[in-house]
Parts: sequence; C-alpha cells; structure tokens
Amino acid sequence: MLIPMISILIPTINNTECLKLCLNYLERYTKTPYEILIYDNGCNQEASNFIRHLPHRSLKSSYNAGVSKAYNDLAAISSGEYLLLWDDDKLALPNWDVNILGLIEAEGDFGWKSLVEIWPYDTNPCSLHYDFGKSPSELQEDQLLTLVTSLNFPSKVSLSVSQLMTKKLFDAIGGYDEMYYPGFGSDPDIMWRSFCFLDKNPRNFLNANKSFYYHFTSSTTNRIFR
Repeated sequence: MLIPMISILIPTINNTECLKLCLNYLERYTKTPYEILIYDNGCNQEASNFIRHLPHRSLKSSYNAGVSKAYNDLAAISSGEYLLLWDDDKLALPNWDVNILGLIEAEGDFGWKSLVEIWPYDTNPCSLHYDFGKSPSELQEDQLLTLVTSLNFPSKVSLSVSQLMTKKLFDAIGGYDEMYYPGFGSDPDIMWRSFCFLDKNPRNFLNANKSFYYHFTSSTTNRIFR
C-alpha cells in the first residue's frame, strides 16, 4: 500500500561530487516524509563504493542502462505515493516540497507538477537565469539561498524536466519508454503521454511556481553521452 510520502528517484553515473551536494540539499530542505532511491548506472568502483555506503536504498547496473530503465526500476521498488524524478546535478531549494505538495494533492490520483528550474543559461522560458556556478566547486551558496527567499515566478503551463507526479500516474502511462536510450527524448515523451492521459488539459500542467531547484546544467549528459 502506498503511503503519503515522496520517493525521490536519482540515476547517477560517476558524478560523485554532484551527488554528494544533491543529497545534502535534499536532506536539508525536504520537510515532507521522503525516501531517496539511487540507481548506480554503471559507475566506476569509487563511485559505486560511495553509493553502497549511503543510508539510502539503491540498485546497481553493471553498465549504463540509461535513465529510462533507471527511473522505471527505482519506481518499481518505491514506497511513496509521489515520485520526484530527479537528477544528481540538481539542488532542491528551501520549501520546494512545502510549496508543491498542496498543489499536487489537489490534483487527485493522477497529479503532475513541475518545479521551476534556476540555471546558468538564458535559453529556456520555463527557467530562471541566474549563474551561481556550473559545478559544485563553483557554487555560490549564500547568494543562491538569499535569492530564493525573494523569487517569484508566474504560474503557467510548464513541462520542466523535474517533475513530481503520483505513482498512480507513472504506472498508468507505463513509466518511461526504455526505447529512448540512454535518455535523450525520454522527458518530452513521458510529458506527452501524461498530457494525453490527462485529456490534454493545460490546467493539469500549471507549474508549482514557488518550488525551485538549481541545476548545474546537465553535468552528466554533457560529460558522458553527447
């Protein structure tokens, strides 16, 4: 039986410094009951050892199985009513969960809400452009946390690549399509299938406009896949 908890799903591959900071921010700023599930997606020995000694459940692949399989396999062992589809180079910011949970609860069994991305580039109208560093070693934490207290972003249709969705919706649409390997195209695909399942009603896809995260700009995909 699913319980009212957020299951945070994180695929990772040889990105230990980002993952350390990602987990630190989740643990500091998640107030809602939660669990963290990590997918070791073909990591080297050092990264695998780090993951194995974490206090979180994890799955391990001997090769890069792709993010779609990672999310699907983690979702299959998750316990929460809600799934946060996360990446190891993202930092959850204060009150991210408090601000989003009431919105998604109001959506019922098949809820979906996007968080608002803050990142170093001015290339996405669904994101906020602030450069507080492109890697953990460059992070300007004090400035970032100060900014978040005063941020305001309009409520609009926004299919961000970081979503909180009900486990029932994830299961109803069949999760991620593993044809998209190692992952490019998988986010637009799951968004489109969710959009169709929810009767193509844009109101179901208004963002959680006070839930923010900082993104180090695809530090894994740029380094490994492209």
